[in-house]
Formats: sequence, structure tokens, C-alpha cells
Amino acid sequence: MRALDAATGLIPALTATSGGVGRHLDTAQRSAFKAPFADRDRTRRFHHLMRSALHSSELFAAVEAAIAGPLATQPMLTIFGERNDPFGFQQQIAARFRDLQSLVVAKGNHSPMCDDPALFATTLAKWHHTSVASRT
Repeated sequence: MRALDAATGLIPALTATSGGVGRHLDTAQRSAFKAPFADRDRTRRFHHLMRSALHSSELFAAVEAAIAGPLATQPMLTIFGERNDPFGFQQQIAARFRDLQSLVVAKGNHSPMCDDPALFATTLAKWHHTSVASRT
């Protein structure tokens, strides 16, 4: 799939349609969304980076240490699309963080910030004001 995507730009093209984030974008915005993926070499490098990260035990150990240590008591906000949590990340995150606020965007997909930009921005601003800025 990575090779097909790098060769054709299929994933960004599909994502930019009315079935993905494109349902909220006009023609110029769809073009801007797809522009970073027009360079096939850059797309290949991105896929390689993501694949390499999946096999980096050092990276996962560092993340695990941060989650168990300094991040464990920090406020956390998660925003997921209703249609996109196939691995159950929301439940896993809820089990690890005590100070957690979660939002599920109704009918949201992989990019909830594009599915309901106003809700996303409002929720983020309110969360920051009440959970982060109020601590300082």
C-alpha cells in the first residue's frame, strides 16, 4: 500500500474527497491539502520514517518512560472521530491518564479537526484555559 500510495498519491486523493476531510474543503483547499504529497520522493521518505518508527524499541521505551513518569500527572485531551478508533486507543489512554478529557466528534473520521473544525477549536481552547492555563 505504501508503494502504491507513493506512486499514485491515492491516499491523499481519496482523503481529499467528500468521503474524507474534503467534505469540508473547497477546490483550492483540497489542492492545498494534497500539495505536500505531490512529491513522490517526499511521500516515500514519510512512509519510511513511519515504518522505521514502528520498529524502534528505543523510541517506544522513551515514550513509555515519559507516560509513566512526567506525563502521568499532566492534563490530557484526546479528540477522536466517532468512526476511527479501530485499535481502542481511547480506552488505553483513559487507563493511563488520570486528568483526561475526551471528545468524540460525531460522524468524525481519521482527521476530526477537519470533520468539525469549530468544535475542535472550541474544545481545545476551553480545555487549555481550564486545564492548562489555570495551573500556572
